[in-house]
Amino acid sequence: MLTSCVPGGGVDDELREELEMLRQRIAVFDHMREGLQVVDRKLRYKYLNLAAASHGMRPREELLGHAMVEMYPGIENTEVFQHIVTCLETGAPNAMENLFEFPDGQKKWFDLRIQAVPAGVIVLSVDIDDRKRLEEEVRRAKKLEALGRLASEIAHDFGNILSAILVGVDVALFSLPEDGPEAESLRMVRDAAERGTSSLEHLLEFARGGAVDLAPLELDTSLERLVPMLRGLAEGRFLGVGLDACGAHVRADATFLDRILSNLVANAHDATEPGGRITLETRVVLGAVEIHVTDDGCGMDVDVREHVFEPFFTTKGDHGTGLGLATVYGLVKQLGGNVEIGSAPGEGTRVVITLPLVEPEG
Repeated sequence: MLTSCVPGGGVDDELREELEMLRQRIAVFDHMREGLQVVDRKLRYKYLNLAAASHGMRPREELLGHAMVEMYPGIENTEVFQHIVTCLETGAPNAMENLFEFPDGQKKWFDLRIQAVPAGVIVLSVDIDDRKRLEEEVRRAKKLEALGRLASEIAHDFGNILSAILVGVDVALFSLPEDGPEAESLRMVRDAAERGTSSLEHLLEFARGGAVDLAPLELDTSLERLVPMLRGLAEGRFLGVGLDACGAHVRADATFLDRILSNLVANAHDATEPGGRITLETRVVLGAVEIHVTDDGCGMDVDVREHVFEPFFTTKGDHGTGLGLATVYGLVKQLGGNVEIGSAPGEGTRVVITLPLVEPEG
């Protein structure tokens, strides 16, 4: 503590009062919504308010006095670090939206203002992660809407073409020996046409997009009816079932639930090795019900996770349409719910669907 002595050994009251006022002014920074940090010319943290420490996801006591590269390994390769270095060298301020990746792989968006000061650089940060997620939701919704319009335009003609192919193949098969090479070739054509029909059904689900006839359903009972079919989709894998929604009702359509769970279990099957495990669980959480579909398969990296719900995005090459998880996303949104995915390479995948609770009819 700084003190100044006056004759007789007394403390300089004026200086003490100034120091107290300075502490109060600094304390004001901890009430700011914006993060405020000061980095010196050796790129060490010299000051952080509470918001800045929260944005960095570490206590400020751990950060103060330490270099940025020590606290966040790899930060030296980021755009924001280069802007801070440039600001130190040139004094030029900078403003940017930055997607910061933390050492554990988590990512968050921040709006940053970087300004040179005599002590080094001040960085003002605002957490805009919720806004960016909302923008992504809007962007994704617009893409789904555009896909729905496309599906409406092509569905009629495409369906007629496939129907004609299937009828023609069946007629031809009727006149051929069942075990002949021509019949086998025609069966391959029929299989391809049926796969095309399945893809068309996915597209039509987007095209419907508007109002659907929903009614309160008891979730566990509805899902229990699907279990035999889901076990067939999980062929060669163990499907564990733990339905614990305790009679909770959701406003849904049984066909929607069928399509959602079928896609998720089929994806989990493709992501796991024979003998792998898939789990279907339900639970009630804070006025909502959650459906969890988990597998112990290969998992996904961050880049794949960010795109899995986009139409036509697939990691299966020619074997995938890229519509499975996009269909899940679109149907869950029509049910007024939300879907999230958690995954990491080698650690499997967990898909969580959240649907609002409703009162049963009658």
